[in-house]
Amino acid sequence: MALLRKPESCRGCPLYGDGLGFVPDEVVDGARVFILGQGPGSDEEAGRKLLQINPYTYTPHPQAPFIGKTGWHLNNTYLPLAGLERGKDVSLGNVLRCRLRVGGRRVNDMPSGSELTQAVEHCSKAHLRIPESTRLIVAQGAHAWRALGGPGSVRDWRGYLSPGQHLPGVPGLGKDYANRPLPVFATLHIADLFHEPKLIWPTKRDFEKIPRILAGEWPLPHPKSHCHQEWNAEAEDWVEQARHNAPWVVLDGEWPTGTLSLLGLGYPGSSILQLTGDALTSDRFREALLRLFSRTRAVYWNAQADVHRLGADVGVGWEAHRAGWDDPMLLHSTLWTELGHDLEFVASIYSDFGKRKHLKYTAPLLYNAGDVADTISCASALFAELDRTPRCRQRYEDLLAIV
Repeated sequence: MALLRKPESCRGCPLYGDGLGFVPDEVVDGARVFILGQGPGSDEEAGRKLLQINPYTYTPHPQAPFIGKTGWHLNNTYLPLAGLERGKDVSLGNVLRCRLRVGGRRVNDMPSGSELTQAVEHCSKAHLRIPESTRLIVAQGAHAWRALGGPGSVRDWRGYLSPGQHLPGVPGLGKDYANRPLPVFATLHIADLFHEPKLIWPTKRDFEKIPRILAGEWPLPHPKSHCHQEWNAEAEDWVEQARHNAPWVVLDGEWPTGTLSLLGLGYPGSSILQLTGDALTSDRFREALLRLFSRTRAVYWNAQADVHRLGADVGVGWEAHRAGWDDPMLLHSTLWTELGHDLEFVASIYSDFGKRKHLKYTAPLLYNAGDVADTISCASALFAELDRTPRCRQRYEDLLAIV
């Protein structure tokens, strides 16, 4: 199939070149989801749709996004997980709608520097149209995430909504989009998974979140938190309620200068208790922890670090945990050895709540409460997985004994 001529609106773009190789977006009026990728490949440019992989079989198709190998996986694996059907309830597009030419040859590489910035601005202004029906934009990969104004890297935000919950960063769109609040959801580009297959499962979990986002079921509101600088009756009552009602209690401490400055506690269904200042040095606080641990299991993300520090700063160490303790970080390393085990990554898969890790320095109370809430979600999910995978239990218990 002959290459498509670029529209007149492409003139002035640094990628205009010979004026050939345009790949228009596939916009579906009435669709609630818009998936934005980075740019077309050779199949999309040539109008060649991949029908099956083994053996590779193609058929002519009008130029469109995601009709090559990446599109085959999107159509057959990821869209069904999201409850979406191509051509019916999802629009597809790219940040750039043509390929880069290098030495007269068209390549899949993206431009860089000012050329990329100018091309994205020009292409967005000329061609990006988001239907009024759209309720969620899915940013596929780093270039889409950056073009949509996402903070940080797409790998840090994978599995989460952009904190602004809107379409903030597309330059040149003008007033038509200025007052349209649209959540932007970060995912890795499917083509990246060909080189990092260990991230296929987390990406599948990301696509499973899409119907929950549309239904307003994810992310959930964070639990309420209350912070006390002195030990008081409200804090005492919270601990007593936990002693009698909690299956286990999460503890998460902050040691920014090497000394405990903030401790958050929570359990499934509870508010989050945060203690700082004189509350952390109170004898009544230490006695309350001892009573709590005599009856209720403690849960820490990286227990080896936290319990050692609690023992040094509060006088409540390993020997105080008479009801036992758990470490879902160790549990995750038992169940999913090939994946990362830091809380930020694991929470992106299991947490019921939005991301707060980026608030460490700007809003430390929210950051700590977010860590407690994430640990509760992750621990609940991982304990359930352990129940379904009894062969891993002995290995997990062996790791706890080593610690």
